[in-house]
Amino acid sequence: MLIINVITLATIWLIRPPFDFRTPGQGQRVQQFFQQELNLTDNQQQTFRQLRRQHFQKTGQIRGTLQQLRSEYFDYLANAGSKADTTQMDSIITQISQQQIRLEKEMFQHLSNLRAILDDQQKKKFSEIIETAFRHRHRHQGRQRFNLNQN
Repeated sequence: MLIINVITLATIWLIRPPFDFRTPGQGQRVQQFFQQELNLTDNQQQTFRQLRRQHFQKTGQIRGTLQQLRSEYFDYLANAGSKADTTQMDSIITQISQQQIRLEKEMFQHLSNLRAILDDQQKKKFSEIIETAFRHRHRHQGRQRFNLNQN
């Protein structure tokens, strides 16, 4: 059973296309989208860009660590064969999980920071945008609600 789970995880991680946040022009398109949808002021636009830059700097480091840990995990699997030490494997999986938690917390903090620069009308629209994006991205996991309407 353990081997089947490991093979399944390996397959998912290996066939999943990499997501590159540095796709040329993507940041500009996101910036323009929010500018249009939320009617951001010049000051808000500048803060928005700065917050995004900081966010991607932090998440880039976390993603790099995740990539390294996954590489260690698969190297271990490839070399351990049937004598895999579940303690070491669990340790690597735990480290991967901890980095994923850091990534999720950073995303929440980033969205909260973006929301904090908005006025009440913009906050409402922002929450609608984020909820739509969240549902679209996670539609295969069932209906979930991402509520940013907290002050």
